[in-house]
Amino acid sequence: MGICTVALNSAGSPVLWACFWCWHACMLAIYAVITWRRTGLLCVALAGAYGSMWFVAWIVVSAVAGYTPQTLPGQYQLFYGIAAAVIPVLYGFGCWKYREQFRIWKAPMGGMTVWDLLRFRHIPHLR
Repeated sequence: MGICTVALNSAGSPVLWACFWCWHACMLAIYAVITWRRTGLLCVALAGAYGSMWFVAWIVVSAVAGYTPQTLPGQYQLFYGIAAAVIPVLYGFGCWKYREQFRIWKAPMGGMTVWDLLRFRHIPHLR
């Protein structure tokens, strides 16, 4: 992800950034649905759904206005920073509230590859 960010910042293209955010929005929407269906962990599924909506909002504002994260005006950076902070808060609350389910979830993750994560094979069936 860091390499993508550096490459996209170097390119300075709002269209490339929009494609990047669109990919993240799609992946988070799929993650939210699969997480809800397999685990029933509401806060975690909401974090994915909220993240997906947040990325779509970022696409609309940045692509239409022609901004990249480096060229976004300060007041918008503050707004998006606060909005983005909700995602880890929801996920962290879910980890705290559903400790036992997360222990089961995290146990087999040691052998997972990036390919497994991208195919959502790391999300267990807890229902």
